[in-house]
Amino acid sequence: MSDVNAEMIRVARLTEGWTQNEVADALGIRQPTYSKIENGLVALGEAHLAKLSEVLGYPGSFFCQPDRIWGTASPHHRRRKSVTPSRLLEIEAQLNVVRLQVRRLAASVEIAPPFEVPKIDLDIVGSGYEAARAVRRHWRMPLGPVPSVTRALEDAGVVIIETPLSDRLDAISVWGPGESPVVLLNESFPVDRKRQTLAHELGHLVLHTADETEDPEREADEFAREFLMPSSEIRPELKYLQLKALPDLKRRWKCSMRNIVYHARELGVISKDQARYMFMRLNQLYGAKAEPIPLPPETATLLRE
Repeated sequence: MSDVNAEMIRVARLTEGWTQNEVADALGIRQPTYSKIENGLVALGEAHLAKLSEVLGYPGSFFCQPDRIWGTASPHHRRRKSVTPSRLLEIEAQLNVVRLQVRRLAASVEIAPPFEVPKIDLDIVGSGYEAARAVRRHWRMPLGPVPSVTRALEDAGVVIIETPLSDRLDAISVWGPGESPVVLLNESFPVDRKRQTLAHELGHLVLHTADETEDPEREADEFAREFLMPSSEIRPELKYLQLKALPDLKRRWKCSMRNIVYHARELGVISKDQARYMFMRLNQLYGAKAEPIPLPPETATLLRE
């Protein structure tokens, strides 16, 4: 069938975690032939389309969508290095399916967010810190902590969907031309980590969708820390930082104690040795990951609305 979109065939296969060999066997054809189908070099007949629909669990109309498949907002997702390339391809494919669903929904309603996600050139602003300050000004955010990172992003038209992801992946995002940015956020992590992750993904959307840089992860981390904890405002509170002050700082800034220590070190308020000692003590007190003082949840509402 000439109206079958080969990109949709590949996406459907990846979301289900199938290999080309497995799909080819299910269709009763050789793998090289199936590979040509995915590359748009061989047309898919009606009988094979019906079988493909049955095997992968997608309606036949899914494969005939004319839409493009887009890459993620940054090739360097907020993930651990142990995420396998095949698993990452599967999650990227799932993200694109969600993106298409959001696009269909958005075509039926008027989405008029009060702000937009700006695209900022690092060569102009100089650093992730300056980019975060520019976004806060652009969004007219008041001084102090961000009450809800989720609300701030949704006010700029970002669609946030909490979903089960690999425990090695915090989030992944995509921003197709003329579409709303979409972020898949790992629902299993604590609120402070989700806030950090959303700010990190915002950094990628702002800095890396239209430009390639040398160290996007470091730049997104800088952006996230400054977005959540503006240095000019938090610096006086970090002076003479002690371990006993971290719980109150976490409650006020809604960031993990470890992230606060890291920010203090990067701002030069405490030394590397002081930071190393605080990290060691936090690990002794709470373990390598867990922290006390749960923060109130932030609920995404834009998609439901």
